[in-house]
Amino acid sequence: MSSTVSSIGNHVFDSCKSLEHIVFPDSTVSVGENAFEECEKLKGVYFPSDVCSLNLVAGTIPENTIIYGQKDSPVEEYAVQFKRKFVDINSVETIYHGDCNMDGKLSVADAVVLEKWLLSEEKTDVSDWKAADLCKDGKLDVFDFVVLRKKVINS
Repeated sequence: MSSTVSSIGNHVFDSCKSLEHIVFPDSTVSVGENAFEECEKLKGVYFPSDVCSLNLVAGTIPENTIIYGQKDSPVEEYAVQFKRKFVDINSVETIYHGDCNMDGKLSVADAVVLEKWLLSEEKTDVSDWKAADLCKDGKLDVFDFVVLRKKVINS
């Protein structure tokens, strides 16, 4: 998704049957009514902004979707109100500090390795997949990459 997206309208992703994950840029401040209604395969949505608000309709985000966001944000309030699983993105701990290439430090090189692996580029190997599993869910996916990218930027 473009880094300039500031809002998602009503029903924008309605019935996107193959959508599994979506990562919103920091610039996103609002998500419209029933934006993800009937997105049956949607596993997780990631909101890095602490000001993004969700339209207060139960169908905005499906029941079984994990919402990743800032603690005490409007996104967490939505999750609590509609009984959705919420994960505080700042509480996700790293293993070996996100050192995907095992060179002893956290750097852009780790993000590049994980990105290439996620894109299935040939001859790309994550030296220790547990170091890249930043969400501690037993799998490597875009959410791990987003957390790693944030850690690299903040380091």
